[in-house]
Parts: sequence; structure tokens; C-alpha cells
Amino acid sequence: TFKEKLVLKSADKKVELIYLGPEGHTDNSIAVRFPDEGILFVVDIVGVDRTPHRYIGSNKLENVNDIDPLIDTLDRVEAMDFDMLVPGHLEPGSVSDVRVTRNYLLELRKQVLTLISAGLTKTEILDKVDMSAFRYLQFYDSNFPANIEAMHYWLLKQSTHDREIAFAVLGKK
Repeated sequence: TFKEKLVLKSADKKVELIYLGPEGHTDNSIAVRFPDEGILFVVDIVGVDRTPHRYIGSNKLENVNDIDPLIDTLDRVEAMDFDMLVPGHLEPGSVSDVRVTRNYLLELRKQVLTLISAGLTKTEILDKVDMSAFRYLQFYDSNFPANIEAMHYWLLKQSTHDREIAFAVLGKK
């Protein structure tokens, strides 16, 4: 058991277990880092050259990940020192894949929040969000509508206080 980080050492190897916190895909996500080899294992929070899975990490809309904590987790992962990212279910990648996932989520959140604040319905939002800069990502066509729906759902379930803060960031009242 450990709270933030556990370092395991042998005569010639070092492995770090890093608790990613309750943020993100589960409440007990752990990154495994091999610092000497420059390898980082993280499962289910970032994909390599792909959009987030359906409802941003879930197969069910009501189980959508908490987006802001997920973005915070991606920020922490990006700050770790590694050359190779091993995401669990997919091909290896690099820190740039973490950035792409984070930027995708940030842009999606910004657009959906802007359209919610303008009073658009979910159906209208599905038609208006433009994430074409990310069209090169695998599963874009199949996951994109569900990603929008998940972001819309997550933003609306946030407390009024959180939405007011978010609207203030966008310059809306």
C-alpha cells in the first residue's frame, strides 16, 4: 500500500509505482515507470493516435469519466520523464500522445461549454462542434458523437457553481 509513489529497487533495476489519484478512468489508477529505460505504463487514460473511447472512457453515458480530473491526470502524466508510453490496450506511443488526448478533451470541453452557454440543445451541439483538426485520429467517426454527448452530459451534471466558474473563464455570464 502506498499513497503517492512507491519505488521498488533491485540490484540493477528501479520501478516506480505512481498513484494517479481518484481522477481519471478509475479511483485507483497507477502509472508504472521504469526510469532507467524511459518507459511509462498507463492504462485506460490515453490512447495512441485515437480518440477517447465512446463516452470518454466508458461504454455507458452515465459512467462518463470526470473530465477535469482526467485532464489534470493527463497533465501529471505529461510531466513525468519518459520516452515510451505503453497505454495498455494499444500500440506504444510517446508524450505527444498524452498531449493530443489532453488537447482533444480541452477543445471539446471548450466548444461544448460555449454552445451550452449559448443555449443550444444537445442535438444542435452535436451538429455544431467542429473537431476536424483531430479527424486523423483512429475511431474519430465512430467515437466523436459519443464523445460530444459525454462532454455535454458531464458539463450539465456539474454543480451550478462549477458551471459559473467555467462560464467566467469563457467570458460569459
